[in-house]
Amino acid sequence: CMGFIGFLNITSRTFERARCRFGLVMSGENEKMDVYVIKGECSEEDGGSSIESVKQSFGGNFMIGGLLFDEEKACRGILLIVRGDSYEEVQLKLSDGFKNVEVRKWMIVIGADLDVSQKNMYLVYCVDKDGSTQLRADTRSAHLEWLKSSNITGMIGPFPNPNGPGAVGSLILVEGESVDKIAKWAAEDPYKQVDLFKSVQVLEFKLCA
Repeated sequence: CMGFIGFLNITSRTFERARCRFGLVMSGENEKMDVYVIKGECSEEDGGSSIESVKQSFGGNFMIGGLLFDEEKACRGILLIVRGDSYEEVQLKLSDGFKNVEVRKWMIVIGADLDVSQKNMYLVYCVDKDGSTQLRADTRSAHLEWLKSSNITGMIGPFPNPNGPGAVGSLILVEGESVDKIAKWAAEDPYKQVDLFKSVQVLEFKLCA
């Protein structure tokens, strides 16, 4: 989200800067491609080479990638953001070095003029309970008001439902001081308060590419 203060009043100019910063401005063959989030398990030792392999596979459609760490500084996997035409295409290009891979389409609806290489970034990765699209819709206004009042810098978007309307989760990439502080902040999300989520992971994101 846009720093999330006053994000509902985001200007088109600010949003364009954000899209450029994150590599979201596309032209030619790329302009109709969707954005995908890839989350998987790998060791810290293999993370850099695995990310580089994926970067080469996707070429200009690779956006950002980094390792994920818990509050004890233990590596918990990898997060990549890429462009692609389909789930199948994205999965085919992935390195064999990943385990328990999740590929989700990500609709980035709110952005920020943020250079992640200069920030301490944290991932809030939320997966909804099955059959909860109406609960998400009913709580959306409260969720947006909560974001608006938060003194947080980052970007946010839902995971569109691959099998129908609505969304099945969300991802927030946010600036912060620690996993614990971001987890406490995320626990105040109205979505969390109404028990929408099946799972929530809060991890530190360290950019590698």
